[in-house]
Amino acid sequence: MAFASLRWVQTEAEIITVRDDVLEPLYRTYDLGCMVTGWHQGAWGYVATQEIGRAGIQRAFDRAG
Repeated sequence: MAFASLRWVQTEAEIITVRDDVLEPLYRTYDLGCMVTGWHQGAWGYVATQEIGRAGIQRAFDRAG
């Protein structure tokens, strides 16, 4: 692979909803993962994964290239 990059992504959100003037329960989301971009033999490869351990990230690099 001629080029590779790793982008770490971590997001957290709180969603508040009001329906018919009644407050709904608070909804929280949490996401964690990474995005691998690779340039190999004249083409770009992209892979996203939530497997953030060493083996999961290695698999993402292997698939991107």
